[in-house]
Amino acid sequence: QEAQEQEAQEEAQEKEESKEETSEENEEEDVEEVVFELGENGIVIAVTYDRSFTARLIQNEVAKAYYSEIKNHCLSYGLKPRMSWKAESFYLGRNTYVRAKVNGKTLCLYLALDPKAYEDSTLPFKDVSDKKTYEKTPMLVRVRSDLGLRRAKRLIEVIAEQAGLTKKETPLVDYAAALAYEQTDALLEKGLIKKVKKASETIVRAQQTESSEQTDKKAETPVLPIASEPEQEEPEEVVFELSDEEIEDVTFELAGEEEEEDIEDVTFELAEQTPQEQSAGMESYGVAGKEEKPVTLRKYVRGFSAKMCQGDVERKEYYAAIKSALLSFRGVKVKASFPGETFKKGAKPLLKSRIRGKALCLFFALDTDSYKQTIYRQQYRGDTKAYVATPMMVRVKSEQGLKRAMRLIEELQRVFELKEGEAVSALEVQKQYLYEETPALVEKGLIKTRLVTVTEYEAEAILKKQAKG
Repeated sequence: QEAQEQEAQEEAQEKEESKEETSEENEEEDVEEVVFELGENGIVIAVTYDRSFTARLIQNEVAKAYYSEIKNHCLSYGLKPRMSWKAESFYLGRNTYVRAKVNGKTLCLYLALDPKAYEDSTLPFKDVSDKKTYEKTPMLVRVRSDLGLRRAKRLIEVIAEQAGLTKKETPLVDYAAALAYEQTDALLEKGLIKKVKKASETIVRAQQTESSEQTDKKAETPVLPIASEPEQEEPEEVVFELSDEEIEDVTFELAGEEEEEDIEDVTFELAEQTPQEQSAGMESYGVAGKEEKPVTLRKYVRGFSAKMCQGDVERKEYYAAIKSALLSFRGVKVKASFPGETFKKGAKPLLKSRIRGKALCLFFALDTDSYKQTIYRQQYRGDTKAYVATPMMVRVKSEQGLKRAMRLIEELQRVFELKEGEAVSALEVQKQYLYEETPALVEKGLIKTRLVTVTEYEAEAILKKQAKG
């Protein structure tokens, strides 16, 4: 009788979960908390609280308890955990079998099972095979109750049986105990929540005269990238703003349309001249029959670390996975420089990392000829002196690109006979690239600045190019 009552309760709970499942069909997975603030110089700042998977668990008592059970169950089959910013994956070799995320308040498991095989069952699940991120783990189940937990465990057992994995006696670990609740401010300090600021709009037109009818009006234009000055090997990311500091005259040329890509997060601001500048009587330039006064611009050149700090969250996640994988090999060290990072085993370079435009570019110490007619979209860069030893370039702009890069890292392991060492946490790597404002990065030397002079005509052209993107 007790068994029948329990079965009836579980059946009622199943119906309730099915209702919840239906109500969540159109629910966004990762809705971030966004607020808007008015910053300096009239810039509207969108502040996003980007919570990591760990932070979501810390602030969710129910989800962390189920997570602890699921993790112990996965590890008992010999699966290895890999933590990223958004999720924790359980894998073996090249195969990922379970991926855990927290969406809203619910622990979600993405399983390496065919959803079509369960279409006629009463099991509540969702087919997410249409999303590239989950093409290897297309079956989504939500764990919101003890019944949901038991179902999830049974499905993991099915995965293990299909993969030929044997359950082993492993000590149970209370992973929830290590995730004690903390306030948002504390998690911000630890880097488990990121406060991402992005300039939505920037004022680009200043007051012309005090008597003008437009004195108190401001024109705004979206922050868009423009081309940089030509560079032979590593195009630099540049930003200009008007300055009132004294400088030496330098020449300046507008970049052509064929310029190498490597610019983003560019802003310009017009500033009024100080009384000292007005009294100095600056020399005029003749442009198209008009007298043009020289304009002082401050040029910001962003290094690799600065681009990472102020770049997309996805790019940080991709690079953290790549960097942690490389540093997990014995004897592999990383050397940071202004344009990028170089990974070496002794004196042998294995990989160089750069950022061009919005793409993370990796230069592998692999023979490009050996990878022609393969899935790797690689380009030969060995004709450039900087990449003679690492001639094979691939771009990482998506989850698929990351998977290919990780396979090439396995190729590095094979070619250079790298041995696995102590695992390096991808989450710890991400903490190296927490968002910082430009002045802080300038002070650290991660952004270089210098002053140049251009004519008013050239300044106008720069602003127009920025507005057009």
